[in-house]
Amino acid sequence: MRIYIISTLISRFLFNASSISLLRSMILMCIASMIIATGSLALVTAIMNGYETVIHKKLQGINADAILYAPTHETLNYQVITSIIKNEFPAVKHVSPGNTHHAIIGKKDYEPYVIEIHTIDPLEEIKTSTLGTLLSSESLSAMSSHNSIVIGHQCAKDLDISAGDMLTLMYTTHYDTCNNLSLETTECKVVGIFNTGIDDIDSRYAYISFNTCKTIFAHEDTTYMQLSINGDIALTVTALKKRLNMPIFAWYELY
Repeated sequence: MRIYIISTLISRFLFNASSISLLRSMILMCIASMIIATGSLALVTAIMNGYETVIHKKLQGINADAILYAPTHETLNYQVITSIIKNEFPAVKHVSPGNTHHAIIGKKDYEPYVIEIHTIDPLEEIKTSTLGTLLSSESLSAMSSHNSIVIGHQCAKDLDISAGDMLTLMYTTHYDTCNNLSLETTECKVVGIFNTGIDDIDSRYAYISFNTCKTIFAHEDTTYMQLSINGDIALTVTALKKRLNMPIFAWYELY
């Protein structure tokens, strides 16, 4: 009896003309609410994805997608390794060689700067990193000249240096002990200034060509290789580690 009364009341409410109008309004409000909520969620997701992309690009700076390092105190056979990568890893689009040195740069009446000098092949570097987008084509071409150097925006600002200026580079090619260093000096011409927006890079990084490296440091060894990867960076890096058995890191592992 109770069930009959309840079902009767429900049926009269549902099929009453005014109730049908009310239900129609409620359904439309529910649909509108779901559309607004779904649209808001999609908008927030799109914005966050955009932020993520921008932040990744900012953090990556001028690093390539992945970097392969030589084992400690060893050098890389650039030609052989490049051949293996190109033949067996189609996801790797480009490879560029490099090596690293530390030096002191200075200018009269200014405090000297300790910098990390990266030796690069300008024509190959622009295929693996964003350095090419931060420098003019004239600067990249000029890097091939002997004793040419590219420095960061913050370093140039602190030393009041402009493109075309000369600076003094102090470095060592050998030492017996930490207490017996022999510093040599040479003059380098600043042919370009880059600005990544990351202070550590803009104040402490400098770039020279292999021609300049051979002139100053008396060698053209490759101690690391930069890779431009098309596709899943993590999977490619894992496969490269397994195949080459060498230290290799995705750019985000460097932080």
